[in-house]
Amino acid sequence: LAIGLGPVTFPGYLDRPQIVVRQSIYRLETAEFDRWAEPLKDTIPRILAENLSFLLESDEVYIVPGRIPRDVDLVISIEFLRFEAMLDGDVVLVARWEILDPQGERRLSGGRAVVSRSGAAPEDYESLVALLSDALGDFAQTLVAEIQAMRG
Repeated sequence: LAIGLGPVTFPGYLDRPQIVVRQSIYRLETAEFDRWAEPLKDTIPRILAENLSFLLESDEVYIVPGRIPRDVDLVISIEFLRFEAMLDGDVVLVARWEILDPQGERRLSGGRAVVSRSGAAPEDYESLVALLSDALGDFAQTLVAEIQAMRG
């Protein structure tokens, strides 16, 4: 199974090196001294591709746009609406996704995923990032379950 992953988009407020923390429903703050290792627009597609590759037992998960060595069977498009931590130790990932035909023109499936995790110590950024990573893994499992259901 060969999969093209992309485009993967994020809200503008996440396009920064600092970790974004939700203070309240109407207020976001950046953790000035706690930063991502690289931009999320680069990290998240790569991690999702690795997760999908592992879960689907396929070495053919490609980030689009990019070099795709052969035709793909499916294209997955993702729009992240939220990917953030809260100072109380919770995290949330909200994304809309579509699985498209190989040309990326016809929608085969799609949905909205909401993944939340809790358990980090308040204001412990390392634990919050670990929970966000776990949420991303849960989201990958959602995508894999849908792909497997489609393929019968």
